[in-house]
Amino acid sequence: MAVYSPYEDEYYIGDKSKIDLMVSGRQQQVVNLIRQLLLKRFESSIAAFEETCIRIYFRLYTFLNDYKENGNKRLIERTLNYQAKVLDYVKNFIENNMQSTLEELEDDLPDYVWETEDNLNTEDFDIRAMLDDTILDMEVLAEFIEDIMDFDSSKDDKIRELKRILTEDERIKGKKVIIFTEFRSTAKYIYRELQKAGFEGLYEIDGQSKGNRHDMVVRFSPYYNDSCSTEVKDEIQILIATDVLAEGLNLQDASCLINYELHWNPVRLMQRIGRVDRRRNVEIEERLLADHPELAGDRANAYYWNFLPPTELEQLLNLYQTVSKKTLRISKTFGIEGKKLLTPEDDFEALKEFNSQYEGETSWDEEMALAYQKLLAAQPDYPDLAASMPKKMYSGKQASTFTGFFFCYELPMKRTDGTWSDGDGWYRWYMLDPETNKVIESTYDIWKAIQCTPEEPRKIHTNEVGFVKARKTIENYIKKNYMRSVQVPLGVKPRLVTWMELC
Repeated sequence: MAVYSPYEDEYYIGDKSKIDLMVSGRQQQVVNLIRQLLLKRFESSIAAFEETCIRIYFRLYTFLNDYKENGNKRLIERTLNYQAKVLDYVKNFIENNMQSTLEELEDDLPDYVWETEDNLNTEDFDIRAMLDDTILDMEVLAEFIEDIMDFDSSKDDKIRELKRILTEDERIKGKKVIIFTEFRSTAKYIYRELQKAGFEGLYEIDGQSKGNRHDMVVRFSPYYNDSCSTEVKDEIQILIATDVLAEGLNLQDASCLINYELHWNPVRLMQRIGRVDRRRNVEIEERLLADHPELAGDRANAYYWNFLPPTELEQLLNLYQTVSKKTLRISKTFGIEGKKLLTPEDDFEALKEFNSQYEGETSWDEEMALAYQKLLAAQPDYPDLAASMPKKMYSGKQASTFTGFFFCYELPMKRTDGTWSDGDGWYRWYMLDPETNKVIESTYDIWKAIQCTPEEPRKIHTNEVGFVKARKTIENYIKKNYMRSVQVPLGVKPRLVTWMELC
């Protein structure tokens, strides 16, 4: 991201005393902010991710084109020729969509993130180095954009799950539904996909939507806006909205709400849920149920669904953890009923109370924690014993359900000072089926497969060739799914801690 951080030491070669410290300090945050934006929008939808990739790619292309005389012109020309298909796609997209894209993206991050210097003094900046790094960035973005160009929305698991909820979940059938998303592009994408799937009574609204907003609200929630179904033309059944409708409107004709992604601000989540979970008027309820008796059996309840990030993305975003911690603080401060906002796990005490009163079961995390406590009770010196064991220990056992290999790796993490961890990183479990090369990452499922008693005999059938092949498969998987995503520098590698064969 040389364009967005030209005052980095590797690019700025002028008199450092002339640098505006406020500007340089801000730009140190820029790359991480843009990376977070990419991840947030990728977590939202392919459409939102596409806009961000194109916005950044076009900015880099402009810089490359403006300063090509100061760089390796042959390399630049070869890069642009190689990426000609992507560049045509980007230019066409910008021509048709750029104004809305600019406005939405500029709302996501502070203005200074997108403010780049258009006239760099070639005596103060190593333009050639900036151009070389810009080409590398464009290659990454071009790969993303090429994938998006070939993307088939029928293979979008997230939109498929949304359709399944809307058609198969008994709690939502026949009811008014609000679908909230943070991004305009995602809202429009959801609308297009549901329309293609044959859903009726759809309406999409965002900050740029034209028309009378009050009329739309009445069409969706007529009874709580001084009207009724018989007086409304083209009544809306499924409303797709950004946070322009998150507060201040009576939408409680609906009793179902779907958060298509988690908002980073838990207060905004509460505002969204407050659209359907509000104080209801007895007289209005009587009129609504008289016209719609099919709703009577479940009208007392409000339901909401949260789409959580997939595990790999959550590890990068830490979004759910961030939101959960904030909601926990809000719950304890304001005494939210039941202490729950996202899921019962918001408060461990509330979770235990919930489980004991209603389910009588422990969660997966609790089950593993209890097993560890039981181990410590039987062997109090176990932590010291484990710490004294040789590195890269391995074992094997007779498999009960799964045959393959278990691996524990320490993955490198970036410290606050910019260096990468070496011996104090993040530990991750993997299980490999060597026949299919399928990798399992569910900690609970792996734990169930590898746990055993002290008396269980040690069995190993593999040889060095089999182990090396399995290890290489896992390390390639880690490189593709973790190392590249967090941009681990060359020379920094994951560390194998231990492994086990399940035969």
